[in-house]
Amino acid sequence: MVDRDYHRLYIGEWYLGRKHGKGYCRYEKGDTYDGDWVSGKREGAGLRIYPSGARYVGQWKNNFRHGIGTMAWPNGDVYRGEWKDGEMHG
Repeated sequence: MVDRDYHRLYIGEWYLGRKHGKGYCRYEKGDTYDGDWVSGKREGAGLRIYPSGARYVGQWKNNFRHGIGTMAWPNGDVYRGEWKDGEMHG
């Protein structure tokens, strides 16, 4: 199923009218997320590519980077480790 609105394109699984399971989302500003969804939120494992070119691959919870993950910035900086509520933690 494909969901198109003014802000994004979503291709993936649904459950009870919400993104749920595996899916790919492209947002209005060009950033993307490819990974797990639970009740319409990024949750589980996924890859997010930001408009700046930064890339995060790792765990998500309630739409935030949360758990173990790696962020790589276009300037070559890399952080590998723990995240909590979207922030580097540890």
